[in-house]
Amino acid sequence: MYQFLIADDEILIRKGTLKKIEKLGLPIQCAFEAGNGKEALTYLEANPVDFVITDMDMPEFDGVQFLDYLKKQFPEMPIIVISGYQNFSYLQKAIQANAINYILKPFSREDIQKSLLDVIALLDNKKSQKSNENEVIISTIIGHQTELGMRALHKLIPVPNQYYLVLSVCRDQEASLGLLDQSAIFSEPVPKYAQIR
Repeated sequence: MYQFLIADDEILIRKGTLKKIEKLGLPIQCAFEAGNGKEALTYLEANPVDFVITDMDMPEFDGVQFLDYLKKQFPEMPIIVISGYQNFSYLQKAIQANAINYILKPFSREDIQKSLLDVIALLDNKKSQKSNENEVIISTIIGHQTELGMRALHKLIPVPNQYYLVLSVCRDQEASLGLLDQSAIFSEPVPKYAQIR
């Protein structure tokens, strides 16, 4: 289930959008509703989400400022822009932020469905790639091909030239792995066939 944040100052439109999304039955869930970009930013600083749906014309911290923030802080974050304005500068800003789509209000069920399906396909693809990268890292390290494993691991590490390897034997798998997952760069269970001595 993918989590998303929606930012729109018009409560009725925000609720209406969520109702349309809910009726689609997609594997997504709204994590937070923001009335402006500032509320959205505050939430994102403490809580991860998989993608964002945002309006452009909002008080305090508008969509332009919010897209700038997302581009800097979350450059890979999928974004759907919903706006009541066919404004070239808004559209240009959405393109610069790599938005998946720019939907004009009022929009149809099909418009939002297509955009959401594009986001889900992108997120599924990223998840698959990450799983493959993690498998390469684990199998190469276990197989003592550490140079290849470290090159794959290097792609995932946010700070260059700092490597962390945490090995843990967990008796109570759920409790221990849950704590490790919160601060891990990546986590992948060791395959059953692997024997570590």
